[in-house]
Amino acid sequence: LFEILPGVLMWTTFIAPIWLAFYWPKYVAMVIMIYALFWFFRTVQMSYYLIMGYLGYRKALRVPWLANLKKTYPKKWDNVIQLVFVPMYKEDYSIVEATFEALLASDYPAQSIIPVLCTEERAGEVASQTAERLKAKYASQLANFYVTVHPANSVGEVKGKGPNITFAAREVVPQILKTYDATNVLVTTLDADNRVDPQYFSCVSQAFLDSPDPINCF
Repeated sequence: LFEILPGVLMWTTFIAPIWLAFYWPKYVAMVIMIYALFWFFRTVQMSYYLIMGYLGYRKALRVPWLANLKKTYPKKWDNVIQLVFVPMYKEDYSIVEATFEALLASDYPAQSIIPVLCTEERAGEVASQTAERLKAKYASQLANFYVTVHPANSVGEVKGKGPNITFAAREVVPQILKTYDATNVLVTTLDADNRVDPQYFSCVSQAFLDSPDPINCF
């Protein structure tokens, strides 16, 4: 019954106004006008926030975040560690390589960035070889380099990025906390084809240190 409900609702939405227009044309016209106005104002609202977000983004790009960070928090800023989860499945080596090149191109110190390459057992030998190549190339240039292998056919899990990252976090975080204070570790999750802006880590570190309660803020 529940499987057919979405289809029934969709066809009812299409057919009901036509059918009801023969009996209550004025009321149908009023409902359609209200519906159209509602989505018009929603479109205006979304466009406004989209434009404001873009302007804010362009403004943020012009800020020298790392210089500000060093000036504002000279004794604290370099304690902030960037833990970066990069889940991958069967992406080509060149795609994931570009993601790690972007990490190195960051203005934030590479020795404060710890990537976690989250692979899938079901991705096969090619994914394993890709992970080994990436670790061999970048491990010496970063604070550390972890590779996790999410088991195939885990009971009670759906196949996807979320369970992969969750598994990786359970594997890696206890090891991270042996060396670093949890309150100084910022976590970023990227797709395998993401390219972080060079100022990204400096920017989030500034926001983190600026917050009066960074552990519990949203």
